[in-house]
Amino acid sequence: MTTQGVIQTDQTEEWIQDRASEALPLIKNLSAKSHRERIEARQRLKDMGRQAIPALTAATEDDDPEVSLVARELLKELNVYP
Repeated sequence: MTTQGVIQTDQTEEWIQDRASEALPLIKNLSAKSHRERIEARQRLKDMGRQAIPALTAATEDDDPEVSLVARELLKELNVYP
């Protein structure tokens, strides 16, 4: 692998980690008191697409039934969850 390939791989991994860390507060907002916040969080997670999959997968086990339900629904929309 060339130096450029290593740099590109490192940048890609960093980008993926950044996107995953963006998903965590959105997962938390799925249980916000404000309906608007919940809707916005759901839409932003959906917009993130496949980058949100790890956070959504973990959220399917959340203690809050609303969070786990929305996480499963979003994973279905992303064709990940049966």
